[in-house]
Amino acid sequence: MLRNDLEQMQDGTEDSGARSEGMTESAIEDLFTALRWPDGPTCPDCGGREVYRLNVASVRRRRYKCRRCRRQFSNTKGTILEGSKLSLGDWVKVARLVCCRPERVGVTHIQHDLGVSYKTAQNAADRLCYALRRPPLRDLVGNTNPLTPTACRDQPDPEGATFRGITWEQLLQALLHTLPPTADPGSATRPPTSS
Repeated sequence: MLRNDLEQMQDGTEDSGARSEGMTESAIEDLFTALRWPDGPTCPDCGGREVYRLNVASVRRRRYKCRRCRRQFSNTKGTILEGSKLSLGDWVKVARLVCCRPERVGVTHIQHDLGVSYKTAQNAADRLCYALRRPPLRDLVGNTNPLTPTACRDQPDPEGATFRGITWEQLLQALLHTLPPTADPGSATRPPTSS
C-alpha cells in the first residue's frame, strides 16, 4: 500500500497532493520512513540495519530500536525536524504550502493554515530557513527562498522567488537529510528552538 501511495503522490498530479491531506498518521509515518530510509530504517547512532519497530502507544512518533547499540530512535532523530512539536502531518502541510503556493510564504500563512500559535509557526520557518542554507536543500533549490524576508529573521533575502520544479516530497526528503545545528560543526547560527 505504501509504495502505491508514494507512486500516486509522486506522479505530479494535483490531486495526489489532495490525497495526502487525508492520509492517516500511520501512512504519514510510512511516508517519512520511506523518504528518509528508502532501503529500510537504519540506526542514526551506529548505522545498524537490524532494527525493529517498538509498539508503544504513549509516544507521539513511531519508535524503532537498534539491535546492535540498543538505542531507540524515531524517523526524525538526527534531522532538522528532531524535537519539533509539529506533527508529521503538519510538516506535510508546511511542505505543501511552501512548494505549491504561487506567492512567497510568511509566518502568518503557516500559522493560519496549521492553526498553531505564531511562535510555533515562526519555529517552523526558522527550521526551513536553516535548511535552505545547507545541503541537500540548498543544492536542490539554489539561491531561492520561498519565505518572506520577515519569516527568515536572520537571513538576507536572496532572489525572493518561490520554489519551482521541486515537489513537497522532495522538500520533506531534504529536511529529513539536513543535520540539526547541534550536529553541524560548521553552524554558527542559533539553533531552532522547540515551540
